[in-house]
Amino acid sequence: IGAMPVQFIWFVGVAILFWMFLENHKFGNSVFATGGNKEAAKAIGINTDRAKLACFMIVGATAALAGCMEVTRISSVFPIQGQGLELQAIAASVVGGTSLMGGEGTILGTFLGATIIYTIQDLLLLLRAPAYYLQLFVGILIIIAVIFNVIIKRT
Repeated sequence: IGAMPVQFIWFVGVAILFWMFLENHKFGNSVFATGGNKEAAKAIGINTDRAKLACFMIVGATAALAGCMEVTRISSVFPIQGQGLELQAIAASVVGGTSLMGGEGTILGTFLGATIIYTIQDLLLLLRAPAYYLQLFVGILIIIAVIFNVIIKRT
């Protein structure tokens, strides 16, 4: 719509929907409890297997939505399309404050992390940097974010 890509509008809409769902619904508490301490979550009566299964189903649905958005953006399909984006997805979550150990993180943080990663990607493309610079930068960013996460947990 105008200068703003439709995919970004969908991204913002889905992020707001998930934020409302995780913050204001019992299921959101179950997800955070399961991620934080599975045994404690079981002890208070949360069906952790059900929560994890539901999360995997949601991830599958959002991956399908992302695939559809990518096909509409490029107007074609390739078997290797999207290959290598896993590292960027992990980086977006970690940069946004999600703990690799589980139980911590916010939708807003992940949204901001993804925005930072893709802004840097666009900047590197505009600078005509070699493709491996993005992977190198994302890897370094993950390492720095994990180090900060460990330092913050210790204090």
